[in-house]
Amino acid sequence: MNSSSQKNEIRENMCQIHNREIIAIDLNSTENGSIKYLCCDCIVEKLNNNRISTIEQTQARIQEYQALRQEKKAGEIKIKLQQYKIVLEKYSEFKINACNSLVKIYDQIKTQISILEEKQSLLRKFQTTSNFQEDVKSLSEFLSLNENQIEFQQDTQSFDDLIRELELIFNKTAYQQTIITFKEAKQKIQEFNEGNQIKLMPLQFENNKKAQSLSRLCPTHNKEILLIDLESKNKQIEERFACLECVGDEGFNCKQKSIEKINLLWNQKKINQIKFVEELKSKRQSKQEKLNKKIQQMRENYNSKINSISEQLITNFPLPITKTSELSKFKQVSIQQLSNEELNQTINYLIQQDNDNIQNEYMITKDIQFTNSIESQLEQLKQNDLLDIQESINILHDQSSIKNSLLLADNKLQGILQLSKLIQQSTIVEQQQQIRKQELDELISSSKQIYSQLDLLNYAIEKFQQHNNKVISIKNKIQSIPDHENFSNIQQQLTLYLNNFEKDFKDLKKFCEIDQLESAKLALQQDYTKLQLENKELEINLQNIVDELIEKLKVEQNKNAQCQEQSIVYQNEIKQLAQKIIDKEDLIKTHESLFDKFGLNLKPKLLQDDFWVRLSFYLQEKSKKKIHESLLIYQGTRDGLNKDQFWNKCDGKSNLLMIFQSESGYIFGGYSPCQWIQYTGKYIQDNSKQSFLFSQTHFQFYPMKTNGNCYAIYSNNSSGPVFGDGHDIKIDSNFKDGYSNLGHGYIWDQYQGAYSKHLFGQDKPNIAECEIYELKLN
Repeated sequence: MNSSSQKNEIRENMCQIHNREIIAIDLNSTENGSIKYLCCDCIVEKLNNNRISTIEQTQARIQEYQALRQEKKAGEIKIKLQQYKIVLEKYSEFKINACNSLVKIYDQIKTQISILEEKQSLLRKFQTTSNFQEDVKSLSEFLSLNENQIEFQQDTQSFDDLIRELELIFNKTAYQQTIITFKEAKQKIQEFNEGNQIKLMPLQFENNKKAQSLSRLCPTHNKEILLIDLESKNKQIEERFACLECVGDEGFNCKQKSIEKINLLWNQKKINQIKFVEELKSKRQSKQEKLNKKIQQMRENYNSKINSISEQLITNFPLPITKTSELSKFKQVSIQQLSNEELNQTINYLIQQDNDNIQNEYMITKDIQFTNSIESQLEQLKQNDLLDIQESINILHDQSSIKNSLLLADNKLQGILQLSKLIQQSTIVEQQQQIRKQELDELISSSKQIYSQLDLLNYAIEKFQQHNNKVISIKNKIQSIPDHENFSNIQQQLTLYLNNFEKDFKDLKKFCEIDQLESAKLALQQDYTKLQLENKELEINLQNIVDELIEKLKVEQNKNAQCQEQSIVYQNEIKQLAQKIIDKEDLIKTHESLFDKFGLNLKPKLLQDDFWVRLSFYLQEKSKKKIHESLLIYQGTRDGLNKDQFWNKCDGKSNLLMIFQSESGYIFGGYSPCQWIQYTGKYIQDNSKQSFLFSQTHFQFYPMKTNGNCYAIYSNNSSGPVFGDGHDIKIDSNFKDGYSNLGHGYIWDQYQGAYSKHLFGQDKPNIAECEIYELKLN
């Protein structure tokens, strides 16, 4: 009795959250000293499973699903109906055009059949009835006209017309446009289905105060998962989930986010992804329209030119009717049977027999001209095909059109085009003039072809340089990998490939290096001229000094014999000066040999000649190697003074000489054989101790400290180049901010343990120009 009354008491209690009958008790809640009663909604909410719901919730979700399904079905029917109507309209247009052509062909064939049947009927009547007068008339016409040949030509022309009409049905724009319409309709229906998937809203509970949780449980505490860590690095997926007791054991982690916030992040990410896809889709649709238009134009031009060439082959390629073939129209085997007019023509042909060779040569010349014309048209078709493909590629990459090159060719040939038109408009054109006119046309066509391929040449040069740089970059990266059999074999194959590649494209490589060689040659000539002028000025000054000393010596000799000792001194000075002249000449020769040895094209633009010579000797002395090549890989005013462009050009490269110029005009820099790699923050060790800093403004070099080899350079993808621990030179991401703590990692005798203006000429770098050279040493 007591048990029954307790059940009734529990059932009389109503859920305070959902206002429903209590049907269960949460035994876990009794640990805290309180009892938690559960209704059916509480149980479903506690399960936290989107596939389990109450009857009322299920009914609501069914209604939502049916409404969404009905809406999608209506939209799907609408888009399909719309696309099928478009396809039907385009197909009807093509069908009408095709049917008209087929009906026309059918009518022509029926007409010919009717004519032939009528002739057949007349022929039968002619066989049964005979009229002598009409027979005489027919015989006379037969003897005077080539009836068979005329009928044969008419039949041939008739079949040619029928074939041409039939070919045009599937070469017309309407046919190609119909195919494109079918494909576009299929694509739009597919896009609608992909973009309109049925998505039900998740279950919404009235208990909004309760924190959202996952249906899965914490493996450690067997509790609901409330938080997820998305930001920590190097964590397994299972380690990122946390329940309430996990938070109590480990403490709250600011990197952990609630399920509600993660849902917001997830939805926002999906919205951003959809926005990005829509923008990309819009760009692709624009390019697709341009490409479809271009491809349609290419197809029409191609078919038109192919049909034109085919027409010429049909109409002009057979042998022309010559005087010899004209003789065959006379059916008589003896000249006695010829009429007076035919007899005169025959005698005239026999008299002009010597001219047959000239006539035959003319026919051969015309045949060659026709062959060359067809070849030229086919070659033009091939060139246009290449140009159209290149222009399609330009559309894909949003580049300029080839039409600009064709306009340039027209401007260059304006005078020739006008003269050619005058010749064409002339009413009387001699055969020699006609040949010249054809040669001018070939010149114009050839000029347009070569100008139109100007972009193709530039494109080929660009691709050549990119490919060459890519092969060298891959080779350098493989060299930095520790010894491995497979990579050693790959390196050997790459070296072999690069040698063959340079051999095969040596002319193109020379062409690409012409500008650089000409600039280096001009700079070398200017420096050599300057050196010659300085040498002449020095010789004149030395000669003046010698003359002055000799004059003084003579005066002193005349004054007093006691001045012999002084004379000896002067003579010694003269000898010393003469020796200085010889030494200076040797120095000049040494400089000239140095110019020949290093080449002024190796000298960076920001450095002076004397400092570059000093720096190159200093670098070669430290590395025990010789500078073989100096390649400018990054220039701030050209590529952009920021960290992104710096790492884009320098990532993975070593042996880099960096030269900076601040807004105060101070020129400084550094060199390191270490490899610059985009780390999140890591010092690169230089065991060779070849790294050093320098200042052209103070004409000083700052070698690495004895214990500073572990901190030669600092690679951090959030900043620009950094040298030394401390840092001796630090260039921030914008190449404006930063500082110099010179003397911390590199030797400077004036180091006082604080930031210095010594290198920059100011507190911050404020870089106005930066040049980075990749040095090749051997």
